[in-house]
Amino acid sequence: MISTVLLRRSVVAAVAAAAAVLAACSSLPRSQPDAPSRSAVAAVPAPLAPSGKRELFRLRGEGVQIYVGALQDGRLQWVLQAPQADLLDYRTGEQAGTHGAGPTWTAADGGVLRGKKVAAADAPDVDAVPWLLLETKSENGGRFANVTHIQRVATWGGRAPATPPAQAGETRQVRYEATYVFLGDG
Repeated sequence: MISTVLLRRSVVAAVAAAAAVLAACSSLPRSQPDAPSRSAVAAVPAPLAPSGKRELFRLRGEGVQIYVGALQDGRLQWVLQAPQADLLDYRTGEQAGTHGAGPTWTAADGGVLRGKKVAAADAPDVDAVPWLLLETKSENGGRFANVTHIQRVATWGGRAPATPPAQAGETRQVRYEATYVFLGDG
């Protein structure tokens, strides 16, 4: 009986000590991981940086590039049909909108941007879709109301498959990620 009571007291003391250590550790500054930050972007080439524009905000796109097999120049090849991605807030990781065909970007608040490619540059990663500068038109106001341009940078994946399609109409979805930098008048 006495040994059971001592054992219980020892367990309670050990749990209390562990809780005190955890509480002390929670007040220590958190160290950053060694992996590069998703928001870190290599230098943007000059053709992708419109003059007089400043960054308003950025969102991370995660999804797929959809390709369809089509006969072009007398042979079957993959042609981009549309992107399909979630737009995520860098700080919270919460979904802030979507990106799709057109190309369009739709914010959670209903704002819509329609883009037109102005310039492109090869991505530093040869397996990634190119970096782009797009001119935009805003619809429905909201978060996108003051956006005039979008840069697609820090891309990963998304290139068309290396092997040609077996038949016209065949589709493939290729995973990709990108940072979308929303620019406006500065």
